[in-house]
Amino acid sequence: MNFDSDYAEDVRNNFNTNDDQYAKQIALNSIVGEGTVYKSGLAASFAYKLGDYTDLNLGVDYGMLDGDVTNEKSIRWTDFARNAVSPHHLPDMTQKYDYSISGNQMKIGAAAQVNKRFGIGATYTMKTTLDKEGNYYYKRDAYRNTAVDSVNVNFKEDYIMPSEIRVGFSYTPRNVMRTVFNMDIEYVKQSEIHNRYDDVVNFYAGVEHHVVNRIPFRLGFQAVNNQFIIAEQAFDLSNNLITVYYVNRVLNPMITAGSSIQLARQVVLDLGFGYTWREYDAVDMFGDAYYNDKQYTGASNNSANIWTNPQYVNLITRGWDNPDKVRENNISLNAGISFTW
Repeated sequence: MNFDSDYAEDVRNNFNTNDDQYAKQIALNSIVGEGTVYKSGLAASFAYKLGDYTDLNLGVDYGMLDGDVTNEKSIRWTDFARNAVSPHHLPDMTQKYDYSISGNQMKIGAAAQVNKRFGIGATYTMKTTLDKEGNYYYKRDAYRNTAVDSVNVNFKEDYIMPSEIRVGFSYTPRNVMRTVFNMDIEYVKQSEIHNRYDDVVNFYAGVEHHVVNRIPFRLGFQAVNNQFIIAEQAFDLSNNLITVYYVNRVLNPMITAGSSIQLARQVVLDLGFGYTWREYDAVDMFGDAYYNDKQYTGASNNSANIWTNPQYVNLITRGWDNPDKVRENNISLNAGISFTW
């Protein structure tokens, strides 16, 4: 599992572009993450040949997972913004997670070649509860008549990887060129992560056709479901502060293609291409209300500091009642070399 991220956001005011001038830069936002959880494991399998075209295979995989992760989110005001509100102070913000993830995972599987044309298989990955332990740090500088807001705590919690059941089949039709068709269906019990999640079903299909019975050409399709839970502060009908949870469901379809090249008698180069797209709702990762300089200076609505015509500027952090619709397209390239002896 990879936790690397590198996001930068340039925040500018509403200064117009007359006289060939740009809107002024008032803050720099960033989210930087680093870390990988690695899995090293032991695998054992057993095969029994039942006939010329039939066999049975059983296997077990025991994996050990371990890794360190850091994630830092920050807001830094620019010199222009600081000078605009001087002698008042604009508070920078830093939020940082630093933790480790470790634990064990067990997977079992079975496969059978039923006849010359047809094979079936299944795997079961048990629910895995990993240990997540580390430190959380948050600091927002003091401003006006508000003191520094600072938190530095250690935490220990569970990082849950849900159980998965995957079944599939392989079919080799009778034709001149060697062709193999595969299809898998995967059931992921994501409700084990959080009771607000729904269990999901993922779908995978692919075909490999050997051109001139030598060069393989592969095409595939998959549809994978992800879910994300979001917690937001809100007020109930009695004006009490409560936490509201939202589940964001995202479907990730993907089209794949690939081939193999025989570099030597025992060396094969595999090449793969994937194109995926998805659509989901999202709110700002940095709320707009933070850039309302009036709260830091105590200025009236008509006082100009960072913003032009501030009486018309209404900076409010949007909630999930007014999200953005995000559409993403991603291209992935994969290459691998295998050596057999």
